[in-house]
Amino acid sequence: MTSASHLVSPAASGGSRLARIATGCQTAAAVTVPAALALTIGGFAVRAYVSAPHPAQPGYLSVALNGWAAQIDRPVTVPARGLSVPVRVTSSGLDTLNTVLRLRIGGQVVSTRPVTVAAETARSITVRVPALPPDGCLRAVHISVGKMGTGFYAQAAAGMAAVRPGLRGRAAC
Repeated sequence: MTSASHLVSPAASGGSRLARIATGCQTAAAVTVPAALALTIGGFAVRAYVSAPHPAQPGYLSVALNGWAAQIDRPVTVPARGLSVPVRVTSSGLDTLNTVLRLRIGGQVVSTRPVTVAAETARSITVRVPALPPDGCLRAVHISVGKMGTGFYAQAAAGMAAVRPGLRGRAAC
């Protein structure tokens, strides 16, 4: 059997300069036309989105530790006389709100009081944390205004920890 020879067209082997130019133009058009269409349609879509009316941003109520309490990065020691904790309450985009400030220690509500949060304001409220039981246990302290809140961990002052008999050095939590 003899080997088959492949026939190559003159255009493929560089025979016609006009054919090469036509192929290059076709490739350029195949890339340029879709890109130009995408940019044009995308530009109109962006303009339409930017100029369309949008709903107002929702308002918010935030509660955060304020003053010295904003620097809390470890459990706080509560002295026997209790502790005053500054809290910042910020309202934006909401009407004046009448709600309740709650202090929870270890998941239990310790105190509540009504508060009025004026629209578009930021104010500081002082929350009194009472003395904690002298058992050496860490307790979660949570301060909330309405549905928003903040918190930290606290324990009784040193030297007041009671140890359960029979468990050397372990707090009775």
